[in-house]
Amino acid sequence: GGQKWSISPNVLVVDDTGVHMEKIQSLLRRLAPGVEPNHYSLLGRTEDSSGPMSIMTRDLLKREDSQTHLKGGVPVSMQASKVAKAVVEILDNNWRQHRDNSFMSMRNDRSRTFFQLLLNLCTHANQILKEDALCLQLQSPIYVLGDIHGNFADLHFYLDQLCNFNALKYTASKFLFLGDYVDRGPGSVQVAAYLLAMKVLSPNTVFLLRGNHEMWTVNGDQLQYGEGSFKSCCQRMFGEAEGNRVWESMNETFSLLPLCGIIDKKIFCVHGGIPSYAGGPDVRIQALGDPNFPRFFSVEYNDTDNAQMRLYKRLTQELLWNDPQDGETMLDQFGFGPNCRGPNVCSFGLKAIKTFLDNHGLEFIIRAHEMKQEGLRVAKSAQVITVFTSSHYCGGDNGSAALYVADGKLRFISHMPAMKPMEMSPVRRASTGASGDTPTHGTMPRRRNSVGPSMPMMNGAGPARGPATAPVFRRNNPDQRFSLR
Repeated sequence: GGQKWSISPNVLVVDDTGVHMEKIQSLLRRLAPGVEPNHYSLLGRTEDSSGPMSIMTRDLLKREDSQTHLKGGVPVSMQASKVAKAVVEILDNNWRQHRDNSFMSMRNDRSRTFFQLLLNLCTHANQILKEDALCLQLQSPIYVLGDIHGNFADLHFYLDQLCNFNALKYTASKFLFLGDYVDRGPGSVQVAAYLLAMKVLSPNTVFLLRGNHEMWTVNGDQLQYGEGSFKSCCQRMFGEAEGNRVWESMNETFSLLPLCGIIDKKIFCVHGGIPSYAGGPDVRIQALGDPNFPRFFSVEYNDTDNAQMRLYKRLTQELLWNDPQDGETMLDQFGFGPNCRGPNVCSFGLKAIKTFLDNHGLEFIIRAHEMKQEGLRVAKSAQVITVFTSSHYCGGDNGSAALYVADGKLRFISHMPAMKPMEMSPVRRASTGASGDTPTHGTMPRRRNSVGPSMPMMNGAGPARGPATAPVFRRNNPDQRFSLR
């Protein structure tokens, strides 16, 4: 028994010509002709692809009339709701008036009011986020969005399209954001504020995961990210002293964000990837339910950390940073290998994916963390889906995407904006590549005293080894419950 899931072969494409359905393979051939699409042939062919859609909505959350919302049986205070509404109203009004992704006008006439609102918003959000588990248990229907990286234009576009009747309370679907809300884009402060306000207003509808950029050692690295760093954005908007206060308050809130989520007990969602494993009892998800599992402000390794604390830090680090490997050779016996992002990050292949999915009764992995030209990628025998929700990333020409999980299908929405690449803050352009932090185009932000190679593998020891080559796209397990039809 149980509902069978499969991936839709179609993409809802939004571009300057309107809204229409298109086959994923067709979209790839048109936008990324160099990408080998053979693994997309595993997707279903019975999905209805008829007809354009018209989805219009305005003033997200502004007309949210409910005064309290239940979170774990505890009402969100009217004051928290009032603060969140004020933040959304300021940002919505400014965006409608100026359409400026860097919000230059707010630095002159709004910054002081907005400054105090943000500090209060963080306080209220902290109380709500503490109620969320580190591994969320979620139910469809739900929209899943990937990296936003300070791109308020794309965030507002998707919410305008996906929220019904001007308010979240009239939207049947939930929203899951996979992290990396800040850095690189000029609207980092506004994106983070808007999402936290959404969380306060609708804590049972909006869910925010932590990305590697929701770590102070990353978003405070002004040497690596220059004026595109979240810390620099805060200082530009509020001045150095007050900007630092906002940056510190936001990072305290970021430290409380969940690390992963599971939709309908079958779809694992995370920012980076699956943690490494070296045999024995597989407690990679179970460990997140430990009431003693800390919500780390950072995962820097300390000499005083015991083995359990090192394991918790490694688990946190790898959920935020790991990537699927493009190939399969020279991985270790468990399917893990080194990652060019750094010595504390792993890549994983088909064997690692199969073990993780089988051990936890899962079917798919949805993750973010890497820029894709069309905003999405289906890989690893169509078991791993990467979604990226920031177009014109670092001044490039990529599109953005989101996922809709409902009715036994994983459906794709791809936005290909016709506008010129948005004006980005001066950022190291070398970082524009296949990944948000691909060191082939720029090195991973340094994390002082970060978790070292001596940290234990999950239930075992042993370093990941070697690079990898092309994957094998095969899914013929007769016991597989979910098919890709």
